Amino acid sequence: MLYEILDIVIKKPDWKVATVRGLDGITLEGVSINKTDQKGDIAFPEFDTLITGSRVEATYWESPKGAKYLFPPKKKANPTFRMQQAEKLMEVKAANVDKSQDKKELGIMVSSTMDHATTIALASLAGQPFPTDAEFKAEFEKWRLWFLAEWKRTRELADVPF
Repeated sequence: MLYEILDIVIKKPDWKVATVRGLDGITLEGVSINKTDQKGDIAFPEFDTLITGSRVEATYWESPKGAKYLFPPKKKANPTFRMQQAEKLMEVKAANVDKSQDKKELGIMVSSTMDHATTIALASLAGQPFPTDAEFKAEFEKWRLWFLAEWKRTRELADVPF
């Protein structure tokens, strides 16, 4: 907001206390204006020229203890910089989505081949005396490898969307 300085007192070379009136007509007394911010950077470049009758673009803030301050308005970010950051973010996001899709495809392939190999191994051994672990593992492995090979062959032959 734009403030008009009605009265100003120099307290220190880098600190002034003023009475100001905003565009809304509200008068604020005892408002501190500092030349530098907490980092030591120049906050108000026009600080040395602030006198009674001057106008200053600033943001008013009152601390919880009741101290009043005028701070320079925050600088707006460069839109080109923001666009560059957004583009970088989208590239990272796209790469992460690709990785996620690859892992999803692998998960589907592993779980479906394991499930179907188990089902067919049990069905092929049905009606026989209960198989030993070695017999079941051999039958299961045969079908699991067959499903994996078919999965890969089908993927190469057709445009499967997963």
